[in-house]
Amino acid sequence: MFIEGIMLCMLAAGIAVLYFDDICCICERVRNRYMIWSAGIRDRKTNIKYHGSGGSNSLTADPTYTDDSIVRLLSATLGINGSKANVVFVIISVLPSLIFIFGMADKLQADLLLIAALVIGLAPYIWLRLRLRAVRARTSGEGFILLTELLDNYKINYYNIREAVEATALTIKDAPNSRRLLFNLSKGMNMASDSSSIRRLLNDFNYSFGTSWARILTDNIFLSVSSGIRIDEALEDLIHTVGRAKDLDEYIKRENNEASLILRYLAPACYILTVIGAVRIFGLTLDEFIYYQFETPAGAAWLTASVIIYILTVFAKEFLAKNAFDI
Repeated sequence: MFIEGIMLCMLAAGIAVLYFDDICCICERVRNRYMIWSAGIRDRKTNIKYHGSGGSNSLTADPTYTDDSIVRLLSATLGINGSKANVVFVIISVLPSLIFIFGMADKLQADLLLIAALVIGLAPYIWLRLRLRAVRARTSGEGFILLTELLDNYKINYYNIREAVEATALTIKDAPNSRRLLFNLSKGMNMASDSSSIRRLLNDFNYSFGTSWARILTDNIFLSVSSGIRIDEALEDLIHTVGRAKDLDEYIKRENNEASLILRYLAPACYILTVIGAVRIFGLTLDEFIYYQFETPAGAAWLTASVIIYILTVFAKEFLAKNAFDI
């Protein structure tokens, strides 16, 4: 046991040295995401504290805005709405974990069994978060087109932001995701009766993008609707900033292709090679390999641990790679 621990430590140290730069990059990105998230939480608390629920022009002052609610997450990713969505989601999350626990209780140790059940239970939520990031990545990639079209229509319609949003929804091209969101926003703004309704609409619009530039855009739209302030200069500055960030984003995406190919194809191929090696080199039959892999406690434990690590690695890669286009 002691020798195995030393070998695992040496393996971990070798991997850390080999991928030191990548590990540092991942840690830096996680730290930046945490700082952005914590800053957003502080801003929301500050706005609610000093402005209340109805007296602020900031969108984050709306107490009904819950960024992490399951209902909003299901609506944004799958288009599912309704009061029963939470119940169905909980059942889908809990039931597979219970089935796994009862099915593998006699083959796995308690700690590994609980870890695997936890990963299975969290998988639907993590998948929804990854799907949301993918949706945001596609939608936010249309930001430059959206802002340019909106500014042009804002000037054409004599600085009337309501008419500009409606005109942009009708005329925008090469941005299908933004067009759908603009249609919903325009329809809601025409039916809204007060500033709180408009604030909620803009919160939903902003949630689908999940970016700093979208938050700035929705803040400016709210100011223009509620106070009649001209926002053409703010839109021009935002377009300039988004244009510069777009070039950097395209370069980063090219750099991530190699890691994606390795994780997607090389890791599953390695397991297939273990099967071939067991049969061709060690002389095991396929039935013997299946027995040792799935029917013995050691084989089931190593397979479960390998699958958990691979799933977590895929989730981490998708979470870090599919970023919304931001400034």
